[in-house]
Amino acid sequence: MLTLHDLTEGIKPTLHYLEAPVSRAPRLVEQVVVCGDSWTPSAGAGDGQVRGALVIAPAEASWLNTPGDTERRMLTLERQGAVGVIVASRAKEVPELALVASRCGTLPLMVPAIASSAASLQTLIQRHQIEALRHHARQQARLLEMAPRLDLTHEGPHRLMRWLERQTGARVTVIRGRDDRVWQAMAEAGHDRLLADLRMGRISAGMLEVGGQHCLLHTLGGTAPYRILVARRPMPWPYPARALVPKVAGQLTLVSYQVELQAREQRLARTEAANRTAVLQALMSGDLVQAERVAAPLLPELLATGAGEICVLECSSGDDRRAAAAACDQALGWKALSVLCPTDDRHIVICRPHTDGSPNALELLSPVLRSHPQRAIGASMPLPWARTAEGYSGAIKALANARTAQGRIAVHSTGKPLSELLPGTAKAWAAAVLRPVWEAVETEPERRHLWESTRLGVTFGPMRAAKLLGEMQPEGRSGPHRNTVAKRLLTVSQRAGLGRNLGDRAVLDLAMQLVDAPGELATLPVCTPSLHTMLQADSSIAEWASRLLEPLTPEQQELLAVWMSREANIQETAKTIGVHRNTLRVRLETVAAAVARPLLEPGNGSHDALFALIVKGKLPPSILPDPIAGIPYAEDARTAA
Repeated sequence: MLTLHDLTEGIKPTLHYLEAPVSRAPRLVEQVVVCGDSWTPSAGAGDGQVRGALVIAPAEASWLNTPGDTERRMLTLERQGAVGVIVASRAKEVPELALVASRCGTLPLMVPAIASSAASLQTLIQRHQIEALRHHARQQARLLEMAPRLDLTHEGPHRLMRWLERQTGARVTVIRGRDDRVWQAMAEAGHDRLLADLRMGRISAGMLEVGGQHCLLHTLGGTAPYRILVARRPMPWPYPARALVPKVAGQLTLVSYQVELQAREQRLARTEAANRTAVLQALMSGDLVQAERVAAPLLPELLATGAGEICVLECSSGDDRRAAAAACDQALGWKALSVLCPTDDRHIVICRPHTDGSPNALELLSPVLRSHPQRAIGASMPLPWARTAEGYSGAIKALANARTAQGRIAVHSTGKPLSELLPGTAKAWAAAVLRPVWEAVETEPERRHLWESTRLGVTFGPMRAAKLLGEMQPEGRSGPHRNTVAKRLLTVSQRAGLGRNLGDRAVLDLAMQLVDAPGELATLPVCTPSLHTMLQADSSIAEWASRLLEPLTPEQQELLAVWMSREANIQETAKTIGVHRNTLRVRLETVAAAVARPLLEPGNGSHDALFALIVKGKLPPSILPDPIAGIPYAEDARTAA
């Protein structure tokens, strides 16, 4: 990989041109040959034997000093492919006949920078040749080593391009289309056709000069339209640097292909994750038709059984949620849908079809827990898919208990909820509370949409509900926007004659649990029973409250009562009992685990605890407003008090 440019340029050149060469094109030196008196075109070098050779001739060689013979032999060397002739003498000692003969062709005539014999000059040039080959080998090894490493580290082609810049002294860029500034500059110089040919793959490489810059161009990619690698430098390109560009272009194509493949895989993974989330959101809103349509490419048999188990896996700190979700899919035989929970960055929601006689999900998921002892999982009992939101709520409640349970596994209790323990007139009461809300909405789709967002809003809080529903932020930015759900929730509360306090939300939650859907309101009788009377109507309600509070000590029950009376506000409660809010949070987490309710998050976990405290006389009934009985909003009651 040694060229005449390497021998004649630089701070300490080995050779000097006697006259400026006709062509500055790089000439590759493949061999070094000494041609003395014994050399003749017929005997010493047949056709091709001096191809790529740098010929060294002693100054006293007879063929350099014989008229006619000098010119004939110089032309023969040129015809046979020699790259140049060196006269082993000082410049002033070069025979005049040699100078005249060199002017007849294009073969350059040179002398050593330091006077040397033909043999020593041959040895010196061969050493340069060996060093050039070693440099080329190191360069190739570095290139072959770098490309796979870039693939493994996902660094992309930029590091390889910077390396090419350092090796060649050029500026390297990639043209991706006509809008690129480099393309436009070259097109203005009249090279638009060449760029178009490269872009469409009609040629693979090109060379041009623009604005004093010598440019090498090479296509990148596997199919048209191709990207174009452009390497620009102010000096002409020597052969080794010029030969390096297509090799780097080939490696860049491979690296870019891997980067594009990885980007495509990431897009597919994001699309699949979005589809999984969409299935969960459709199930949470009760839209089984949409859920089945979206789930068909992922898990066609998901809704075939009509019922399913909902599990919530809580990952440990620093855990890889995607890897944990993949482990859940594998443990369940790829017959369940694992979704990265949109409401909590630690949670994975698992929806598994339920069939009689099959092992429950927790048995199959136990290896996933054993591999990471800090994980915990809560599960619901099998429920119809239309009640997925209820199952998710149960799994969240079970998860609160699982954090402190042995094995960190818990199943939501099968005990009846408060709404199923109330007397038969409770449905009529709920209808009377909710009927003004739906009468104010004109169309059935609007009623359905308002019902879904309100039901999830009172069950899980506005933030969690917004994420479960997949709401959009203003200006079309994707992501949850809790204000949308909060506004709908406030609208429904006000139309029902309620406010925005904890007691108001608990009453609204209870009313919506008693009515399965907006359409049921028209079929229920109109009556006005008292909520407070209904809460004391049956001993089973008191037993339900006792079971819920039984795991708590008297001190913990008192703490829970203060927490509820202060609207579940950390700052206000900590100030009331005189402890730091972090201390209060730890105590409340203990209480939440004992009652298996997520008390630190808005939703029906706190509502259950509030009802239980009121039924057991730990809090006054006035905290619960009853719009049907004419009891004012909770904030008005407090003001009056």
